[in-house]
Amino acid sequence: IIQTPIKLVDEKSTKLENYKGKVVLINLWATWCGPCRMEMPHLVEMQEKHGEKGFQVLGLDVGDHDGEPESESEMKAFAQKMNLNYELGWLDSDLRQGLSKMYPLGSIPTSFLISRDGRFRGVFAGAGAKTINSMKEQIEKALTE
Repeated sequence: IIQTPIKLVDEKSTKLENYKGKVVLINLWATWCGPCRMEMPHLVEMQEKHGEKGFQVLGLDVGDHDGEPESESEMKAFAQKMNLNYELGWLDSDLRQGLSKMYPLGSIPTSFLISRDGRFRGVFAGAGAKTINSMKEQIEKALTE
């Protein structure tokens, strides 16, 4: 999955390999997902707190209820409304397949933590307080390695 192209908003694209040396949290979400919206202020806070230490949240939209990608204008408006300060893009089928080999993809939000050396460090499903606290702990741990 390191080589899989990822389409970002603003017509940019990237690959996970471009984040080597950073701790990356891949967050799968959608604009219609209530728990995703509940989790987002925590992701904004983590990006703000750890961005300068080499941390990056990468929010990948899973699409609408039919699996169709949400439009760039919808995502930008949503990001502005939610004050998102991290990169946004779309989850395509290749990346979905790669991630699902690490963890079965079911409900969202689901986040994958990747260490500075590109190793899979954990998965966080849901947006409950316990999950978010665990995510914060694991990110801080990964940043010190």
